[in-house]
Amino acid sequence: MFLRWRGRMQEAEAYRADSLAFVLSQLYGLDQGVRMLGLRGEEVAAIRRADSLTFGQFLAFVSEYGFPTAELVGEDNFSRECVCMLGYVVMLHNPQRLLEPETFRLLCGEVRAGRLNPEVFGWALDRYFVTYEGYSLFNSPYRAVRALQGVPRSRRAASDSLHAAIGLPLLPDSVFVE
Repeated sequence: MFLRWRGRMQEAEAYRADSLAFVLSQLYGLDQGVRMLGLRGEEVAAIRRADSLTFGQFLAFVSEYGFPTAELVGEDNFSRECVCMLGYVVMLHNPQRLLEPETFRLLCGEVRAGRLNPEVFGWALDRYFVTYEGYSLFNSPYRAVRALQGVPRSRRAASDSLHAAIGLPLLPDSVFVE
């Protein structure tokens, strides 16, 4: 009796993992599929609308189930790009929304829970700072987009604060520039 019950529980868990992975795959399909349209006129507006929709749905997913992990969706599902990369691409396509207080708290909670890598979150945040503010706070590879040489010394307090908030070590003195 116990073995039959245990087998059914394992089947239910596998079904749940597959179902969650399917939801993530659909969101990835929307995010990437709309980009096939190109980047001209109306297409840019469609991409922005899709990014906003995908971001909202992804945050709802994270609120209910947590940031996607192999433990949540199963190793096999998580090995697929459309599942394991969704969180990262959603953050990169919506960096201006990552600092919204509710979003920031949610994602920091995911970092503390060990489901979101703090460095990945920091790089996504840095995409915002490099793209919209013109400086880097994390000294991430995104600074190359604007040929930035480190983090402005005048922004050290902001950099230190964000690093501490998401559980990253503070940057060394050597990366700060005048």
